[in-house]
Amino acid sequence: MSFWDGSLFNYSVPYLNEEPPVVYSYGTIDLNAEPNADVGFDSQASYGFVYDDCKQSYTEEGYEEKPGASNVNWETKEEFMTEEALVGWVKSRAVDNSYIVVKRRTKKSKTTGSVIKVWLMCDRGGEHNSIAILRRSGSKKIGCPFQLVGLYNEVRESWKLQVINENHNHEPAQNLEGHPYVRRFTQEEEDLVENLTERHMDPRNILSSIKKHNPANVSIPRDVYNLQQKLKNKKKFGDTPMQVLENVLHSQRYVYYTREDPETNVVEDIFFCHPKSYCWWRAFPHVLMMDATYKTNQYRLPFIQIVGVTSTHQTFSIAHAFVSKEREENYVWVLEMAKSMLNKCMEPRVIITDRDLAVMNACRKVFPEAAKYLCRWHIDENIAKHCKASFSDANWKKFKEPQVIEFRRT
Repeated sequence: MSFWDGSLFNYSVPYLNEEPPVVYSYGTIDLNAEPNADVGFDSQASYGFVYDDCKQSYTEEGYEEKPGASNVNWETKEEFMTEEALVGWVKSRAVDNSYIVVKRRTKKSKTTGSVIKVWLMCDRGGEHNSIAILRRSGSKKIGCPFQLVGLYNEVRESWKLQVINENHNHEPAQNLEGHPYVRRFTQEEEDLVENLTERHMDPRNILSSIKKHNPANVSIPRDVYNLQQKLKNKKKFGDTPMQVLENVLHSQRYVYYTREDPETNVVEDIFFCHPKSYCWWRAFPHVLMMDATYKTNQYRLPFIQIVGVTSTHQTFSIAHAFVSKEREENYVWVLEMAKSMLNKCMEPRVIITDRDLAVMNACRKVFPEAAKYLCRWHIDENIAKHCKASFSDANWKKFKEPQVIEFRRT
C-alpha cells in the first residue's frame, strides 16, 4: 500500500536539511477503540507503588531503623494560618527527630468544599497491600501507631494540632539520606524532568542538571526513572498501545506506513522513519544493512532495524518496523516501504544481512541489482556456536586473536 506519489520526489541528491513530506495513514487505526481494561492507567497496578504520602513503599538501602519508642512531645498551643503551614511544621519537626510523617487522608467541608481536617501518620504506619501486576514492591510498614490530626477552626480561621498517639513502635532512623521521602522532587524539579525527558536527555544527565540547580538534592537515578514512567503513564491514560504509538509518530513528524489484515482491519505491520533519517537515507542510499532478529519488546513482535552507512563510514538508522510474522512477504513489504522513500534512480548497491533466508529472498525481490553479503558479526557468532566446543580455552583465545593481515588492512 503506497502513500506517496512519485511526483513528490526530485531526481537529485537532497540536502540534509530537507523536510520529508508529511504523510500519515489515519485509516488504519481505530482511534475510537476501547482501551484494554487490563492496561489502563493505574499507577499502583502498573508500577507496584503509589504516590500518596501515606502509601509510599520502598526497599532502598541506607535507611536503617531499630525497634523502640519515641520521646518527642508533640503537644503545642501554636495556631497555624493554613493547612500547609501545619503540615510543614509537623514534617519538619519529625525530620529533625529522624522520623518521617506523611498525610494519611483529609476531610472536606460539605458546604465550602475546603479541607477542614487532616490526618497525619508515621510513614511506617499501616500495612502495605500490593496489587501490582508488573512490578512487585517491598515495604517497611510495620503498623506504627503514631497519629496526629489537624483541625480547622472556622471562627478563628486557623488550624490547631491534636495529638492522638505520639508514640512510635520503632527507633528513629539512623540515616535518612536514603529515604524516599527526602529524595522526592519538588514541583519545579518534576517540571524540569518532564522538559528534559521530552528532549530525549539521558536520566543520569537529567539528575546532574537537577543537582546543579539544587546541590542539596539527594535523589538517585532510580527516582528519575520512576518519575519518567509516572509521566508516561499519565500521557497515555485512556489510550490503547497502538493509539499511543500513532500519537507519538504523528507529533514527532515521522514518516510511517501501516498494513492491515483485509478481513479484520487489524494492523499487522508498521514501518516508521524519523525525519532526519529520511534525509540521510536519500543522501546515502548506497549501503543497506538489515537485521530482523530482535524479539525483546513487551509484545514479543519481530522488530526490524534498517541501517545505512555515510560516505565517512558512519552508520545511521534508516527506519524501524514491527511485523506480525517473520515471513518473506512481511520483509518484502518493509523493504518496499524503504524503497518508496528514494528516487527511482536511487537504490542500494550493497545489502548486508544475517543468514535469514526469508530476509535474503526479500532483498533479492526488492533490490535485485544490489550485491548481497552476510554480516561478519553473525558469521563470527555462528563459528563460535558450532566450533568453540572443539577448542580448548587457550587455543580458542589464540584463534580469536587479531592476525597480522588484519592489522595491515586497518
